[in-house]
Amino acid sequence: MTFQTPHEFSLSTYQEILEHFKSSGWRFDLFRAFGDSISTPQTVLLRHDIDAELYLLEPFLEVENRCNVRSTFFVMLESPLYNPFSPEGRAAIRRITDAGHNVCLHFFGEVHANLNPDELRHEIVIQATRLSQLTQQKVPAFSFHQPTTEMIELDLEIPGMVNTYHTKTMRSLTYVSDTNMDWRPASPQSVMAGGTTGIQLLIHPIWWIMKSPNPAGRWKQVIEQLSICHARHLLIRERTLVGLNTTDLSVI
Repeated sequence: MTFQTPHEFSLSTYQEILEHFKSSGWRFDLFRAFGDSISTPQTVLLRHDIDAELYLLEPFLEVENRCNVRSTFFVMLESPLYNPFSPEGRAAIRRITDAGHNVCLHFFGEVHANLNPDELRHEIVIQATRLSQLTQQKVPAFSFHQPTTEMIELDLEIPGMVNTYHTKTMRSLTYVSDTNMDWRPASPQSVMAGGTTGIQLLIHPIWWIMKSPNPAGRWKQVIEQLSICHARHLLIRERTLVGLNTTDLSVI
């Protein structure tokens, strides 16, 4: 399998990718503070940046559970599309941690591009602390959401946390991403065959749980499903909406 064409971005193919890693002798590990190199060869640090789909992760979690794989979910605190502190968000976070996964910080980099390095560190620590209070677990890593090149080149270091884009992280682990349904720099299978000893594998669940043939279509499907989630929230909690249904309140 090459895992490269758009129609292959499905939950069944994602399961095949995980199983291929395991059958090839690779082990999955969670993000935590590490030095300039990982100690165990053939290790993949599986990472998920949650840009919108926090409330929709159940089928994705089921795949990883079937494969007995543990991963790290990077969650935003400033997303306009979901709120990890809402009842729905707390339930989703609890499902992630109950399954044995880590929850880390997906930092909204472009929103804070005007901050100097010290201010950035301070803001990241504040958000990581809030997230830790929510999960009741240590937050051992952070990833940037659409940061500027200058922000990445700062090589920010925060004690006890892995910066997923830090030079030593990128040097220690071959970075593979499914960005916009396009493997970069190559498919996981190709990178594995290239002789690397460690991989940082970024998988965005949005590309795997939706079924449109292109990224824009999958975004549209996520927004539609989130609209239903938001409508359900209002119908449960707003007394003035008694008698309405999700169709009345969603964009569908």
